[in-house]
Amino acid sequence: MKWVWGVITAVVSVIVQLLILSTLGFNFFSFSMFFVIPAGGIFLGAIATFGYFYKIVRQGLKPNKNNYLMSVIFILLSFSGFMYGEYRMAYVSPSNEINYKFEGEHISHFVFGESDEPITLLNYYDYKFNNSSLSIFSRGHVSNAIDIEPNKWVNISKFLIQCVGLLIGGLCVGLLVTSGKTHCSSCKKAYLQEHKLLDVNSEMIEPVISEINQYIHNNNGEGLTTYITEQKALCEDVASDTNVKYGFKFGHCPNCQQGYLIKSCYTLDKHGNFEEQEDKKAVIPISQEIVIS
Repeated sequence: MKWVWGVITAVVSVIVQLLILSTLGFNFFSFSMFFVIPAGGIFLGAIATFGYFYKIVRQGLKPNKNNYLMSVIFILLSFSGFMYGEYRMAYVSPSNEINYKFEGEHISHFVFGESDEPITLLNYYDYKFNNSSLSIFSRGHVSNAIDIEPNKWVNISKFLIQCVGLLIGGLCVGLLVTSGKTHCSSCKKAYLQEHKLLDVNSEMIEPVISEINQYIHNNNGEGLTTYITEQKALCEDVASDTNVKYGFKFGHCPNCQQGYLIKSCYTLDKHGNFEEQEDKKAVIPISQEIVIS
């Protein structure tokens, strides 16, 4: 079940955050670039929802509005884990320093100032907002740090930016895992399960298309399968020795069972790898019988 995968990766994001906090004493969730880019939040948010979206796409489904709303629950689960986990790991050492290595006594056994109220989750973070200072470094000059005095509203603003980053990272995963996928134009609810047929070069594309179209027009799936098998031996090696090649795939919608013929164009990049040209991609509906034959 996809929600189980979501829970697993949400827990993994919490483990990553707390492990870094414990071993390095560094709050990765609070890590920002140029103060306004919440890199830590984006990264942890992406981990939190990756399993959920990955499982949806693996099932051939297209994430919908409800899926994105559901992903927010996993983001909140991770966020709660970050906050509560940090508090539970906060200990005071014999030298009266807060650490996250379980050395000394838990912070809940202490009080702030002359108050008799023990340090709870809420006043722990209230204290952090009021007393955490920031340091900004000039590029390449770590020794020339600019210290910003503790300011509650600066800290709250930074915290809110981190939360936005967590949300952005979690939601953007849905877009990343569906990148390059072909969705069904019939039901618009699923991504196609694709099966590669063959690749041809630019010289062979016209006769191959003509033959394939003829088999499709005659609804002759068995004949098309035989033709593809024969052409593979002739075309594959030739197609790999060119700067432009065309690929053919069958597509099958797991939701409505609609079949498709997918024609793609690939060009050789500067690294010697073939890169698909999305603007030249053609997705043609065909009968289900041909696809499964």
